[in-house]
Parts: sequence; C-alpha cells; structure tokens
Amino acid sequence: MEDFDALVVGAGVSGLAAAHDLHHAGRKVLVIESSDRPGGRVARIEHRGDMAEAGAQGYFDNYTEAMKLLAHYGLDKDLREKGGKSLYLMPDGSRRSVGSDIELLKLLGLRGGLDLMRFYFGYVRRPRGFSPFEIVEPTPPSDALWAGTEFAWAGRAFRDLVLRPMTHMMTTSALEQTGLYYFLNVLGQAARKSYYLVGGNARLAETMAQALPVRYGAFAQSLHMSNGEIAGVALQDGSVLKARHVILACPAGAASKILPADFGGLKTFLGEFPHTRYALVYFFLDSPLEEDAYFFSGHPNRETIFNAAINHSVYTPEHVPSGHALISAWAAFPDSERIALWSDEAVITQAKQDLRALIPSLEDKIERVTVVRHDWGVARYDPGMYRKITAFKAQAEGVRGLSFAGADFDCPHMEGGIRSGQRAAARAMRPSF
Repeated sequence: MEDFDALVVGAGVSGLAAAHDLHHAGRKVLVIESSDRPGGRVARIEHRGDMAEAGAQGYFDNYTEAMKLLAHYGLDKDLREKGGKSLYLMPDGSRRSVGSDIELLKLLGLRGGLDLMRFYFGYVRRPRGFSPFEIVEPTPPSDALWAGTEFAWAGRAFRDLVLRPMTHMMTTSALEQTGLYYFLNVLGQAARKSYYLVGGNARLAETMAQALPVRYGAFAQSLHMSNGEIAGVALQDGSVLKARHVILACPAGAASKILPADFGGLKTFLGEFPHTRYALVYFFLDSPLEEDAYFFSGHPNRETIFNAAINHSVYTPEHVPSGHALISAWAAFPDSERIALWSDEAVITQAKQDLRALIPSLEDKIERVTVVRHDWGVARYDPGMYRKITAFKAQAEGVRGLSFAGADFDCPHMEGGIRSGQRAAARAMRPSF
C-alpha cells in the first residue's frame, strides 16, 4: 500500500487548492480523480477553434484567493472583463435591447424604477451579515425565507426584467424556488466586475494539476479504516492508498457514497444534499447574429423552459475567434431537473422552440448543436440549508483524519470552493488531525 500524508479525492478547484497548499508545505499529497481531466464542474466546450464555458462562467473581482493562484501560476495576465447588452422579449412580442442603467430605467417605467430604487437601497447597498464565501455561524435571518416571498412587493416590470432573469442565471432556479440567503449571496456577486480566463476558466485547474501529483481514472470506493480510524482510501480496483488524512473534495453526493455506513448522520446529510442537475444546449452558428447583445431573456413575455440564453461571441469574444455566434440555452430549476431525464434530441428540440422568438435567426444559422450535462450542477440553498450546513460542519470537525472541501459547503462560487480547500489543507496539517 502506498502511504501519504494526505489524500485528496477530487481534482476540481477545491481539491487542487488543498493539494497546492499541502504540496508547498512539504507534505506528501496525492489527488485522485475518477475522470480523465481536472476541473470538475469548471469545463469548456469547443468546435473548430471556437469555445465557450460549459460550467463555471467566470472570476469576480473579489475572488482574492483565486486571483492569488492565478498570479502564482502566471495566468492573471490572461483575465479579460466580461459585459455587454441584454435583450428582452417584451409582452407585445417586440425585442428590446438594454446597454445602460438609463435604458433599463426607461424599460422599467415609473413603477419599475421605484421598485429598482427600493431594491438597490434595501438589498444591494444593505450589509448582508454573512460571508459570500464561507458558511459559518451565526445563521443569517435570510436563511428562513424564500426569495419569491421576500419580493412579493415587486411590480411585474421589475420582477420580470430584473428579479427573474437574475435568479435564472445566477442561481439556475426560479425566483419562487430560491432561498433568500442564496439570492442575496449571488446578488452581491452580480454587482461586481466579472472576468473570464483566455483559453477557458479551466486553465487554472489544468495548470495546477500539471504542477501537482494527480492520478486520473482512480475511483474512490470508500474510506479505508484501520482499528476504527480513517487510514486512507480504498479504490474501486481493489487497491488501497494509505494516508494520515483524507480530504473529500468531491460533490456532496459523491462524498456520501465514500463514507461507510457507520458515519450515520454525516452520510445521510450528504446523500440528501439538495442540488440542481441541468442540461445546457450549445448552438454553434455559421455567422454572427444581427443583435450585439450577450444576454437574452424571455421572462417578460412568457413561461417556458429555456427562457434565457448567452451569446458567447459577445460575452467572451476572445474565445470565439471566428466571430460567429455561439449560443448557450439555459433552463432553471425545477424545469432543469425534469429535462435532465430527457434525451439529447428532446432537449435540443425544446431549446430551439423556446429560443425561436428570442433569437429569430437561430435555426437558419445552426452548424452544430451539443448538449452538456451536469448531474451535479450546483448546490441549492433552500430555507434552513445554511443552518443544516453549519450543523454538519460542527459534527464533521470532530472526525479525526477527515475533512470536507467544496463549493457545496461554502456557497456555489469558485472562490468559496478554493477557500474551502485551503481550510481543509490547514486542518490536515494540524498535529492532532
């Protein structure tokens, strides 16, 4: 049996951040990854030299630990700011483009403008009372509420032009299905500058993995126990990797399967962790769109599954050197959970139908269509979930030789995942753990 100071299960950004700290502290560490690539849910899709993000969409300017890692690996110079206009499908069937706050106010009208002011001063400028990147005590009051209930005061214009599109894209859920804590968390990010990494956001994970010991195709079957203590990881092929400390840096559901049955409450909590599965549809077109918008929203006009889309040739132009439009269609929970069970053909047909009014020229320009599936897309933080996570962390803190890391446990941001990995590495280096 091989022997390590620490084993990290999962080569996503959380696991790699943990391994980075352990490796640079002189510890003997190994990352095991069941797939054939690093990055986890940070992935890209490519066709004929054009590409788009197929998972995590970018880095925000308050991602301090991510920025440090980018600088350490010489990638910070390749960050580019994202942005552009939004296009809305209005109730009368017209399509309206918005590129500034003034244009948005005109579209909102008087009632919508007043709602925007109430929202800005009551929620955007108001301190949230929690860290955006770590779930810790005390539990914020927002953990007890649904976003849809909190914003029942909003008029239709503000609800359909601001609240619903923002929730759809930032939480991949419907407003009525989003906890207020989760909404307020992503609201803080929506107001910040956002960047993409030239060559794909996964370049950070790929570069880190090249500098760290990573073993691909290694499927963690279960924790290896010795005399009642955690002593490593048993792999699916029957081999055992021995270690003083194990960091489970995989999605919560996968971590549940690795824990033995006698871990009881921890295993149950992880196995029942609410999350959203989704199927993204990418349309590679043979020419540009007439519109120069990056974001398309149909919320003001209708209820449908794929009610939002991104044109990546405008959103991340250096990723689409052809200049042709590259459209991704987005569903939101609970619809996303339902269509995750559909065939690719059915998902594509639905996306074409739903985008027809939003992007009339789409079907005439299609060169290739690809469906990207994430069985564990993002964690959901329904009311009460914040409190449950802090209780889980308190229980897990008492388990010797084991740590958990990942964005699931500390808000669904790359930065939260990285910081979680760093905290797990620090715990693994404590003499008593």
